[in-house]
Amino acid sequence: MFKLETMIYASEDGTNSVFTLNPALQKQLDALAAQHPEVCCRKKNGDTGGQQYQFNSAIKICI
Repeated sequence: MFKLETMIYASEDGTNSVFTLNPALQKQLDALAAQHPEVCCRKKNGDTGGQQYQFNSAIKICI
């Protein structure tokens, strides 16, 4: 068994980044990026199957 990690980063400029290994979350974030490219974009693939997404300051991430 392995962990499906997700990391959330907040920048001083108001942007937020999410890196996730979770395929279900990747699918949801891909759909969000396709529907709202002005708010969310997929940045790069990780070597381990992870995906990174960047959100502009219009999105507030609450945990």
